[in-house]
Amino acid sequence: MPAVLARTRHSNLFLAILFALLTLLCLAPIHAALAQSAIPLPTGPYRVGRTPMIFRDASRIDPYSPRANDARRLAVLVWYPASPRRGSPLFANDRADFTSSLTAFARVSQAQGQPGTIREIVQGLRGLQPNVFEDLSPSRDRAFPLVLLSHGLGSMPEEYDSLAEDLASRGMIVVGVNHTYASFASMYLPDRPTYSAPDLSITRLDLQADVGAALNAQWAQDLRFVLDRMLQLNASRGSEWYQRIDTSRIAAAGHSFGGSASVTLAFTDSRVRCAVEMDGSLWGQAVSLAPNKPVMFAQAEGSTPTDLPESPSDDELAQFGLTRDQYNAGRLFLIASNAAVANQSSAGGCWVRIAGAVHQGFSDYALIGAADSGTIDPSRFRALLRTYVHAFLSDQFFGTRSGILRAAAPAFPEVTVVRPAP
Repeated sequence: MPAVLARTRHSNLFLAILFALLTLLCLAPIHAALAQSAIPLPTGPYRVGRTPMIFRDASRIDPYSPRANDARRLAVLVWYPASPRRGSPLFANDRADFTSSLTAFARVSQAQGQPGTIREIVQGLRGLQPNVFEDLSPSRDRAFPLVLLSHGLGSMPEEYDSLAEDLASRGMIVVGVNHTYASFASMYLPDRPTYSAPDLSITRLDLQADVGAALNAQWAQDLRFVLDRMLQLNASRGSEWYQRIDTSRIAAAGHSFGGSASVTLAFTDSRVRCAVEMDGSLWGQAVSLAPNKPVMFAQAEGSTPTDLPESPSDDELAQFGLTRDQYNAGRLFLIASNAAVANQSSAGGCWVRIAGAVHQGFSDYALIGAADSGTIDPSRFRALLRTYVHAFLSDQFFGTRSGILRAAAPAFPEVTVVRPAP
């Protein structure tokens, strides 16, 4: 089926050097609606609620806002273990209907000049209908661990629903932070959706380390501010989040650039126990800080320096749209970042590499053929990623000592444990 959200496709080599670049969604018409969601059902015992919230950080001026002195505003999506409505059972057809959200997204896409009618875009997006509910209260069973989730540069929290809802179904509160002006769109900000800032769309971060470091610091501060607000709600009587968060079990997880921000937060905030970094380079403080928290690095096969030829041909450079100097600078950047990964995974964390996976395959758009999934089946990759991320978080939160983080697992032959957990 033609892709409804086909991203610009790059080779593994190009992605390995440039995966921190802002990747824009590119919509194309489709001809039929998907019968059901491509997102696999969550595997845990809890039904999953999902709700948006808006936070305003009056202490920071947003450097990318077109309005002067505009305070930084952040839209977040919260996935959480939920209680049934009035104790009655829920069935598959009670799943939340996101038609209004999809229609709004389609209108944003059209406003940006993307092809396809509203109906065509909505029909295609229905393939990513999440397995969540809108009108359920958080479970009162106990206080749950909290996971801050940071998207890749140019992406959105909605793109990682399959991972977030599975963690929530297993008893974790997941807060997806939309980094305003560095995401494709922030749909939940009142009065106006925001898009990617033009300056970020054209910036080569691997050639401008200071820009990358500054953006990494901003994203880490976004995560810290959202954590502050969630813990305020947790301490506020009358809030539905009152005493729902286990403040001793907090983690940060992110894909690509969001992974670097997650590592930075973990290393600089005593409240955060550990981090998960999914196929990203490290920037700014994430490179220079001494590792002091366990980090799990999950890398795609094509995201290491050994995957890059030392001297590409002129034809390869032309294909990638790079000069030789740019290629060499990008390769050196990746080598330095990979050395930092090896170092930062040494503080009780682990490092795994996934054969057949590519950078864009971490997005749920791979499930409907709208992003490159590599040679690994995207549904298989979702099962694998869910299992390894949950195993690491369970290790850190509950001391489970999962065997798959310490040695090769016959059930997952695609995964190489480069550095095992202790």
